[in-house]
Amino acid sequence: MLDILKTLETCWETKSCAAIATIIHKQGSTYRRRGATSVILPDGTIVGTLSGGCVEEDIFEHAKHVMETGIGKLVAYDFYGDGDMLWGLGVGCNGSLKIWIEPFDPKQQMENTLKTLEIIRKQLSSATIISSNKPDRYSIGTKFVLGQEEIGLPIPDEEGLFTIHDGDAQVELYIEERKTIPRLIIFGAGPDVVPLVRGAKLLQWLVTVVDHRPSYVNSDRFPEADEIIVAPSGTFPQNLHVSESDYAVIMTHHFQQDSFYLQQMLLHHVSYLGVLGPQKRTKQLLGDRSALFTNSLYSPIGLDIGAETPEEIAISILSEIICHVNEGSGSSLKNRQGRILERRRVDM
Repeated sequence: MLDILKTLETCWETKSCAAIATIIHKQGSTYRRRGATSVILPDGTIVGTLSGGCVEEDIFEHAKHVMETGIGKLVAYDFYGDGDMLWGLGVGCNGSLKIWIEPFDPKQQMENTLKTLEIIRKQLSSATIISSNKPDRYSIGTKFVLGQEEIGLPIPDEEGLFTIHDGDAQVELYIEERKTIPRLIIFGAGPDVVPLVRGAKLLQWLVTVVDHRPSYVNSDRFPEADEIIVAPSGTFPQNLHVSESDYAVIMTHHFQQDSFYLQQMLLHHVSYLGVLGPQKRTKQLLGDRSALFTNSLYSPIGLDIGAETPEEIAISILSEIICHVNEGSGSSLKNRQGRILERRRVDM
């Protein structure tokens, strides 16, 4: 989502138009889930993916029309059986998609565009009108921030979209409950942190690197990090605001520092907390608090993929965090029964 946000912020600053395409409904086997978003620019640049390249070319044609007219539109694709051959795609996904394409125009639709940008910046849950039989009263493309603006009690239909009735007006909405952009806090700035930062940025996460050595933790060493904090040995950075949605990894390779950071992070509630090194060392780090070594604390850190190099270890750590957050099994997909993208929990 970070690349989407940065692209839209650039469009806002340069007063350039774009189109935002979002999967609002899916059935069967498809490449991306409901809520996947991409930004389409007038020159054909597409930031973010909705498929494995199957529908992007066709979406661009629809997006050009949306940018020209300033009116959003709903596009449907059916890939069941040979149905996708009608599109000339031949992808054989055995699924269907409904994609909402809306304008992002800082010049012609400043108010609505700024509202869209703020919703994405702040990761607010929102509702968007995608069809209306009374457009003079309920304009297509209008957005509402859930919890801040009253839109009536929506009734979900059989496709997971929502309908509200107001007298003779019938309005269909797409409701999106956005998740906070993940942030990974790394305590440590050794050579093995470099590929970890790089991998986290490929996942579009925010990354904060904390260390007590200025010669280690700096922008030259970590140009991709969103935040770099130098904290004197034995001190916890006052400007580090930890939230429950954060992921944290402790890997300074310095026993006293690892112990200090671990003791401090146990005072916070985070989504994931891991410590590099064997369990014996981690229990020593905890000292007389070793009883706090529970299933919620990950050590040794990472999935068992036989990782040895810093790059492999980074992949192992990131994979375990993804597995933990999404409640995955961490086993090979060839052994999985049922749909690959079937969630074990409800996204918020």
